[in-house]
Amino acid sequence: MYRTVIKVFAKHPADWNTVPSLVTAVTKLKSATTQLEKLASQQGNSIVGVKAIKEKEKLKAIERADLLANAIRALAADSKEPGLREQVKFSVTDLKAASGQLLKQLFDRIREKAEDHAPQLADYGITQQQIDDFANDCDQLNNVLGSTRDAIVNRTQQTIAIKDLLLEVDTLLKESIDRQVKVLRSIHPDFFNLYQSARIIVDKKGKGPHKDEPPGLSPIDLTPPPGSTVPPLSE
Repeated sequence: MYRTVIKVFAKHPADWNTVPSLVTAVTKLKSATTQLEKLASQQGNSIVGVKAIKEKEKLKAIERADLLANAIRALAADSKEPGLREQVKFSVTDLKAASGQLLKQLFDRIREKAEDHAPQLADYGITQQQIDDFANDCDQLNNVLGSTRDAIVNRTQQTIAIKDLLLEVDTLLKESIDRQVKVLRSIHPDFFNLYQSARIIVDKKGKGPHKDEPPGLSPIDLTPPPGSTVPPLSE
């Protein structure tokens, strides 16, 4: 909605740009709307990239984990160590479905058993380099999991900033721009009517915000929060 209002001002500059206070208010509206769009875009992208990196690192680590775990299972069977086998009694499907914390625990267990039995595992085709590579994978995945948490925190902060900015813009429109345009109604009735129409536009598609989006804000359309619909400006 905000962009629709701005377009009305952009198409009819002669009807309002001789009023300094209105020029100032419209400039603030343009700046705030641009900032809102930027924050909305940042919020939409903040976790997507991190999730992709996390999934890539996770799958790479799972592949190496399965390799080591199978060698450990074979060693346990040959050495008649049922306790060792129980330590790695989980499948690739289990690893893929595990939550971040559980996956870390399972990886740590594989890493520990591989390092403890490195000499014996050499007979099963496992090199020290493979064990070291998996250890590095574990460390890298921990870093990525931390990045995901940071991204979620950033997204929450962006949501708060967006809500604050929405309130600021809504107040600017209601308390300043609406009233100043109303003053121009008698001398620029067509401009007034266009502005009023822009202020009461409703999304006829009836689409609500995404569950992760603050009310009334999407990457494409910026509209005030529910409950802040502006009434007609006429008496």
